[in-house]
Amino acid sequence: KELTTTVSVVGSTPGASSLTINFVSNHSLVTNTATVHVSEIVVPDHIRIKPNASLIITCTVNHAQEDITKHVIWKNNGKDMVATTSISNVTTYTAGTKTFTTVLTIKDYNHADQVYSCAVTMAGSTVAKTTHVWQFVFFETSQAVAKDQATAALTCRVSGSQHEPVVQWIPRKTSIKFTQQDTKFNSSEGSLQSTVTVEKIRDDDEFKCIFKMGSETHEKTVIANPFTMKINDGSSTMYVNRDSLLPSHFTLHLDNLKLPVNISATFHSTDYNTWVDKPTGYAWTGTGVTQMLEVTKLERTNGKMEFSATRIAPYTSATLLPHIVKASVDVKFFSGSVSKDVVLNVGESTNFTCTIKGADLTKEVKWMLGYGSSYNGTLKNVTTYDKTKDETVSILTTPKSLNSSTSFICMATDFKATAYLWYFSVTGHNATTTSGESTVLGCRAVGAKKAATKIYWETMDKGVKKQYNSTNTASGMAIKNEPYDSTKGLHISTMTISTPLQDHTYTCKMDIDGIAVQAITYLDVVEISAENRAVIKGKDVNVTATVSSITNDVARFAYFKHGAMIYNLENHMMKASVLSGGKQTFHVTHHHVMMDDTWEFGLNMTADPLIPNTGANFKKTIKIDVVDVSVTHGEGTAGSAQTFTCTVTGAQASPTFLWKVDGSPLSNTADTEGAFDAATGKKISTLVVPSGGGTISADTKLECVAEVYASVFTLPSYYDVFSISLTEAKVLKGNTASLTCKIENAMEETVNKIKWYRDSTELAPSSFTTTYSSASSTSVLRTTVTTETDHQYSCVIGSSKSVAKVDAFSVSCTNGAAKSGSAATITCTFSNYDGSPSVTWDLESGTYEATNTGNTKRIVEIKSLTKDMNVTMTISSPDGNNQKYSAYAYVRGLVAHNTQAIAGTQVSLTCHIRGLSAKPQEVYFMDGSKKEKSTDCDSALIPLL
Repeated sequence: KELTTTVSVVGSTPGASSLTINFVSNHSLVTNTATVHVSEIVVPDHIRIKPNASLIITCTVNHAQEDITKHVIWKNNGKDMVATTSISNVTTYTAGTKTFTTVLTIKDYNHADQVYSCAVTMAGSTVAKTTHVWQFVFFETSQAVAKDQATAALTCRVSGSQHEPVVQWIPRKTSIKFTQQDTKFNSSEGSLQSTVTVEKIRDDDEFKCIFKMGSETHEKTVIANPFTMKINDGSSTMYVNRDSLLPSHFTLHLDNLKLPVNISATFHSTDYNTWVDKPTGYAWTGTGVTQMLEVTKLERTNGKMEFSATRIAPYTSATLLPHIVKASVDVKFFSGSVSKDVVLNVGESTNFTCTIKGADLTKEVKWMLGYGSSYNGTLKNVTTYDKTKDETVSILTTPKSLNSSTSFICMATDFKATAYLWYFSVTGHNATTTSGESTVLGCRAVGAKKAATKIYWETMDKGVKKQYNSTNTASGMAIKNEPYDSTKGLHISTMTISTPLQDHTYTCKMDIDGIAVQAITYLDVVEISAENRAVIKGKDVNVTATVSSITNDVARFAYFKHGAMIYNLENHMMKASVLSGGKQTFHVTHHHVMMDDTWEFGLNMTADPLIPNTGANFKKTIKIDVVDVSVTHGEGTAGSAQTFTCTVTGAQASPTFLWKVDGSPLSNTADTEGAFDAATGKKISTLVVPSGGGTISADTKLECVAEVYASVFTLPSYYDVFSISLTEAKVLKGNTASLTCKIENAMEETVNKIKWYRDSTELAPSSFTTTYSSASSTSVLRTTVTTETDHQYSCVIGSSKSVAKVDAFSVSCTNGAAKSGSAATITCTFSNYDGSPSVTWDLESGTYEATNTGNTKRIVEIKSLTKDMNVTMTISSPDGNNQKYSAYAYVRGLVAHNTQAIAGTQVSLTCHIRGLSAKPQEVYFMDGSKKEKSTDCDSALIPLL
């Protein structure tokens, strides 16, 4: 026997509206009132802000009937925002005015135009209001253009302005002709752009653009910068040796450039009509007005290398304005050769011919003497170009004043070829080797007219001079004399030492045409050490090698090799220390290592071109091991111990560990090291602090020092000692429990690890809010109590936690009623309350008397009730979040309603009877002295009516 009526209220204005509902049945009228609450979200339509100021946006929800903190989200360009050190959100709810306010603050705001939304969810639906934020920006776009270009467009732009700007352009030279065009001011964005077009740019043209906005004036200097781009020396053709293994270099000269530009290069093969966007080995060096492109290997085809300069816009480095300046150079390949070696008597002369096919290099060809020559005179040569053969020929005439063998080098661009001229001389070839590795010493005589009658070697052995020859040698020694070469007058003798152990000196002697000649040779036994290295992925590492026990500087023979790339002194890609104490150190830097790798270090000892088996290459392989190193941190309450682990993964060799506590190293036995897993390269060191037993009572700093190969990684760790506490709460069924967990003296990293549990179930991070402070941090959990079931709540950090019970209870109160001036009693009964509730009443002292009946009832008597009252009972909670419950006290009385009727018709008379606690025994009307019985009272209206 139920009747339900539903009314839909549409298009209401913000605020509360009353809706009266009348039920009429059997001539009885029942009246009730419903209240419609319409909330309103208010945010500013747009905000303009200066760079690096604090952005503050206030979102107000008017007529909010409850605290909606959990139901409001700030969004930035549609994405949920997260609180950080620079982004904060403060919310307040005023129950009296039903107003909810959330204030978003962003410190040091410096962003492009953004949209922020305040999204509010109520009654199952979400409504968002947006604010557009425009940052005040005033920037210019200068133009770098090719010299003599017809026009250039210069712009100034403002956004986020509070006022419409008045724009003025002032040229440095009054004779400059220009036209100005301004866009329409966008009042919502506060933006306007002004552009001037400048004609006939030959020299730097400079303008001031002035924007006047209200009381503010801003100005920028804008430049029209004409410049030229030249490749190498400006020649239209660049010649490249087809057989050269050296990189090709293109030097770009940007004359009069004053603005930043981006340079790109492409190579166009004219032989195959193809373009290569990035030639092999594409790498730029240099900055500003002189830049160099190094190409490890050009396509071996004739073609054109083209460069483009692109203006970089000043307001964002990612924006490139159109290509504005281009330059190119034709690339042409050639091949070269030089004539054969010649043997002469002292005082004679000869010609050497250098031939270059495929290029006119008459200006580039030059001759120079080889290393070690003592001749200081001028070299005479004649160079010609035969256009029909496309061939350059250079003829060098050797000086007659030369008296010792030497070499002549013909060079043109990156081409180099050597020819030898031999005069009679005796030369010894030293040998450098490592301990126990076979090596060859040698000596040669060139320009000899006759064969030698005797060739032998001498040395001192323990103070005794000893002689050796091809048939008489010592153990581990072999001597070989090559046949006499009459074309060069050449004698060669070699001594092979199979297992050299230490430095030694040998003298090679020859008897030629009755003349005894000799050459002293040195055996240098060195040590090469190159340690493997470990590195964190993406980081740089120094690849190092050391050569010790050396007599002479070996830097010019040293090299590193990585893949096909060679690093040495010649290409300036290797660093070498000065020889000191018989030791030299060499290194290169391997940048951004991403995977395990290997390098090679070596000494490539130069061979004598005439003595066989001389020279040697000693190599060492260096492993580069990409590893991951991590250490755990600890936190807990005072009086506990903590276990820390330091882990290395990806290692190719077993790591070693050393721990430090508060800066002091521990003994090697303080930690426990697990077995090295060669498959994963993983090894773990475990340390219990304090070592040897005991507990930690204060913050402790630790370091794990992990060594892999020769690389050391130091990882800081800590043990954060803090206290954590949670207080029990008494919560009335239907209310929201607000539990506060206090964390004292904890680091921010520790506080961020907090978790909440209800009984044994972990709660979602969205159910609690954590605020960090260096002294005392808090984490607040809000949960609605829907049943009278008690729950245990825990706030947990690591192995430390604090537990408190939420005592859920309910209260029911009987409303009080009395005649005006009489006493009225309100009785409240507690259900499922643990212990004895402590309550207070919001009544004036002396006007009431409160009594307790056991742990379940709390009674208040209002001594003299003169008006209807809403009486609030406050129930104390240990956590300070006291609960409130309200009951009513009514003044008994009658209210009669007049009525009108047409004579002769039936009429109903109504009397409201207030303040009843039970159904009256009899209700009647008096018509004069006549008693009229009424209809029964509706028991559903007791006790209100």
